[in-house]
Amino acid sequence: MVGVLEVVLVSTLAGLLGSLTGLGGASVTIPFLVLLGVPVKHAVASGLISVIATSSGSSSSFLREGVTSLKAAMFLECFTISGAILGALLTVNVSSTAVALSFSAVMILSLLLTRLTGSHQGPEDVRQDRVSAWLGLEGSYFDASL
Repeated sequence: MVGVLEVVLVSTLAGLLGSLTGLGGASVTIPFLVLLGVPVKHAVASGLISVIATSSGSSSSFLREGVTSLKAAMFLECFTISGAILGALLTVNVSSTAVALSFSAVMILSLLLTRLTGSHQGPEDVRQDRVSAWLGLEGSYFDASL
């Protein structure tokens, strides 16, 4: 059984590493929880709950500041809900080993893509594709530091 102190330490470390590296907190929390003896399915579910909580909190702030396109968010929400339902069904019906291997593969792919693409310092001129234009999903990225 994992104690409260361990969970607080892991959560704090995940938040710190996530904010420093740009990774989601769940990508740090899940491996730590598994190392502490939490079953992988429970660790993944805990990671998803933390993602939902932090996304909800930041989304409301971004909406208030006028940074978020509500039209784009509502469109993407359809796919988010579909993916969440499919993911929940898959997680219940596959083995813990398959869940752990899938998570590991995603983490390795994320690492490789991050290393290959590097970091970009400023916005790039990107041409909008036809589907986005047809759906009216024009947008821009706001960053006060740029």
